[in-house]
Amino acid sequence: MQLTAKVTKVLNVTSGISKSGKGWQKQDFVIELESGQYPKILCLSLLGDKVSQCPKVGDTVEVSFDVESREWEGRYYTEARAWKVEVNGAAAQQQQAQQQQAFQAPAANAPVDDQSPF
Repeated sequence: MQLTAKVTKVLNVTSGISKSGKGWQKQDFVIELESGQYPKILCLSLLGDKVSQCPKVGDTVEVSFDVESREWEGRYYTEARAWKVEVNGAAAQQQQAQQQQAFQAPAANAPVDDQSPF
């Protein structure tokens, strides 16, 4: 499934060690869908290395996710797991501009220190 919505909350990262001894991490974030008279909210989870894709509060995101239910002792638990998060709009353009500035080479007419030992 895929939705475009605004991020209203970002929850803390949860981490631990599995039974097999491997480390894991999970981060949840909440989006608000503007549909009809009453807005709907949805909590999505990012797992493992996808935690680095977690958006900020106020970002408008396009999120791709899967919904899964698991049964345990006769009860069912449902989770929406995001597998792709893209920040849309001005915030994304600003992030790209900052990244480009960080990697630009110095200007050709910049002063050079001739007394440097290197």
